[in-house]
Amino acid sequence: ALIVRELLIAAGAVYGWTRGVTKLEVRYLGKVATLLLYFSISFFYGGAGFAALSWMTPIAVVLGVPGLVVYYWVAVQYFFDMREAASQAR
Repeated sequence: ALIVRELLIAAGAVYGWTRGVTKLEVRYLGKVATLLLYFSISFFYGGAGFAALSWMTPIAVVLGVPGLVVYYWVAVQYFFDMREAASQAR
C-alpha cells in the first residue's frame, strides 16, 4: 500500500513537472501520517521480532490503519493541488 501510493505521487510529480509546476506546498497532515506510519512499522518489527515486545503489535495496528488512511487522503489532496498548480502554470 505504501509503495503504490508513492508510485502515484511520483507519477503526479512527473505530470506536474512536464506542465511547469516546480513546487507544491507540503501539508502538515501528510507529516502526521508519515509519523504514524513510521511508528507503526517500527512497532510491527519490534512486536514480530521479540516475544517480550509482542504488546507492540496491537499498537502498530492502531497507529498504522489511521496513518495509512490519512496518507492516502493527503495523496488525494495533493492530486487536486497538482491539478490546480498545473492549470496556473500554463
